[in-house]
Amino acid sequence: MTSNLGRSYRGDAAQSASPALERRYWPREAARDAEAALSWTEGETVTTIAAHLLDLSVGGAAVLIARRPPRGAVLRLGLAAVEDSTVEGRAVAIRLHHKPGWSILHIKFTARCPRALYDQAVEGDDRD
Repeated sequence: MTSNLGRSYRGDAAQSASPALERRYWPREAARDAEAALSWTEGETVTTIAAHLLDLSVGGAAVLIARRPPRGAVLRLGLAAVEDSTVEGRAVAIRLHHKPGWSILHIKFTARCPRALYDQAVEGDDRD
């Protein structure tokens, strides 16, 4: 079951009688360092939840979450290993995960993902 928040341009949807077409400008990379935090502001309250980063590109990410952010919220995604770097974005789609109570949130960033955050997420502790 998919609930789109606005339009969704996801390229990983099954396509009848053809291979899946990648429509993203930047391809997604599987995350190696997946411990993340997702935050948003409602009024004067900042909410931060634990998230599991599934994949990432320069322009967006997919995260596994137990609590959905409010519709239209500006989201901030960060990694525990990169303290001073976050990236802002908006939810473009959310779908249920096979484990009850969990959802996969697809985020489109409002600016390019910072290099330090991207490198840590994709390369983990193997970076030099």
